[in-house]
Amino acid sequence: MRNHRFLALAILLLTVATDGATLHAQRTRGSTDHDPRWISIRRVFGQDGEVHDGYFRINLPRSDLTVRIGGDALESPFELTSYIGFAPVGKTDVLAMGEYVLRDDEVANVLSELHRQGISTPALHNHLIGEAPRIMYIHVMARGPAESVASKLKAAVVFQQLGNGRAACGGELFLLPNELDAVARTLHEHGLHVTAIHNHMVEQTPHMYWMHWYGTGDAATLARGVAAALQHTNGARKSVGEE
Repeated sequence: MRNHRFLALAILLLTVATDGATLHAQRTRGSTDHDPRWISIRRVFGQDGEVHDGYFRINLPRSDLTVRIGGDALESPFELTSYIGFAPVGKTDVLAMGEYVLRDDEVANVLSELHRQGISTPALHNHLIGEAPRIMYIHVMARGPAESVASKLKAAVVFQQLGNGRAACGGELFLLPNELDAVARTLHEHGLHVTAIHNHMVEQTPHMYWMHWYGTGDAATLARGVAAALQHTNGARKSVGEE
């Protein structure tokens, strides 16, 4: 009888502890689903992203690539999607870790830009054997204010190699009305042409615009142009403590 009572008590305590842990996890997850840091990152990348157990993930499929192993073509979800995960640190910062999927001939320029942006690159390796074109994977890591970190990480992934030392660069920024002129002017000064300015929503607060750009030329020069344009955004000003 004593053993039965002990077993019943143990089961009760385990159930209470499990329910408590589940409730705590649900509360924690619920509180992080709407973390304002995710709003900043969504604004930079122009996509909703995904929230998983308190961290935020951006997926960047390489739909521009046609990769084959022998006679088989690989689809983008199969080893051809770059990603970045963001975990909250303190009240305003994030720890970002991810992996960029690159053609072999893109590695040097992307590595150079990541280092210029102060992004750590702890690993560079392959996942596949016998693929054409050759695909490499760069791991990235960064920590700091959410929008600043996201902007630096995005600056290294808007490029396509055209050959003969030339690259194509395109992308979009989510901007406040008073940022439009300065960003457009800076992009133009660096050979990046604004191709569209529009909104995606109505009656949102604050009012926001999406600016798209495109340009071709030396990859490092284009990257500096994108980085210079980002300096005219509210996220860059906040990262250095300005109001």
